[in-house]
Amino acid sequence: LDPITDTGNTTPNNDVKSGKMGQNQIDAEEEFVYLYEPSTSTPPSFVILFLGGAGLGQFPHISYSEMLTRISHKLNASILTAPYKTGLDHYELSKETGVVLHRALAQCRDREPERYTTSTPKFLLGHSLGSKLWTISTAAMSDSDISGDSELAGV
Repeated sequence: LDPITDTGNTTPNNDVKSGKMGQNQIDAEEEFVYLYEPSTSTPPSFVILFLGGAGLGQFPHISYSEMLTRISHKLNASILTAPYKTGLDHYELSKETGVVLHRALAQCRDREPERYTTSTPKFLLGHSLGSKLWTISTAAMSDSDISGDSELAGV
């Protein structure tokens, strides 16, 4: 895939690299976001932002790969997931992970505006600590504060 260029919504020098099993990896300095895309060439029906559990969340491309691939293909959904290191400050962690995933979604919209529109429904999905982080994030900040777009379709 071609490199993603900086559009003001992203950190410079971001790069998309092909991964296994339909995954793409968006690399921003030391941030990695994995993109699972449906097998069809049509635009995704919706986008899921996924955060895994405390230990497993550090390796979502390994720990949750089968599940995320199946969800993506069966539901025609694009899924963005980011690894994160656990810590005791869950508020700060929720802000960091939320911003990283919303930044990655903005990159997708900039790179493929016909596939990723602002009207494409967006859902948050989490496992264990990932669910807690999404809860904190949505309670503390409005979606537009993080990403500048409309409300979530669901959590």
